[in-house]
Amino acid sequence: MGNHNTHEKGFSDGGSGASTPRGSTRGARSGSSGELQGHQEKNENQTTSLVPIEKLGKLLAQRSQKEDGINGVTENCFTKYLFPMYPELARQFYTYIHKSGKCKNKHIPVSTFKQQCERILGMLDDNIIIDTYVRMFSSDPEEGVVTPDDLRSLLFISYKLSMDHYPEGPQTCLMVRILDIEPS
Repeated sequence: MGNHNTHEKGFSDGGSGASTPRGSTRGARSGSSGELQGHQEKNENQTTSLVPIEKLGKLLAQRSQKEDGINGVTENCFTKYLFPMYPELARQFYTYIHKSGKCKNKHIPVSTFKQQCERILGMLDDNIIIDTYVRMFSSDPEEGVVTPDDLRSLLFISYKLSMDHYPEGPQTCLMVRILDIEPS
């Protein structure tokens, strides 16, 4: 009785949906902007991978120029704008990027900052990430020397980061100060 239209997958009757197979990259208009979605996505994928790091480097360099009178990324601006709640992490991270980039001055040039950030963000292996953190907090990264104070600093900042980003809000152990875990 009547029409029995089916909407099962794989059934193609030559209707209006059959002329554009799934996965087509031909442009489809979005409802509000009228831009071609297929073409927009391709262009975004090609350009957005490096844009945030480049913008961050330029922004930090502008702030460093304005506040410190230096053309490059300074430790002051790096700490103030990226890690205001974690100055110890900022100092260690900045020093690590500075040494890895083989910078000759106290500041980091924007190109070196971008290159080192891309290298760090490209790390996927947990062992490499852990090794990088240990090197970041070690007294002599080339020799791999980690003093008890270096380890204490790394453990404390790891603890603080994990507890500050707890789902229920920042947490802390009241005994941290008594146990003298925080570096002096």
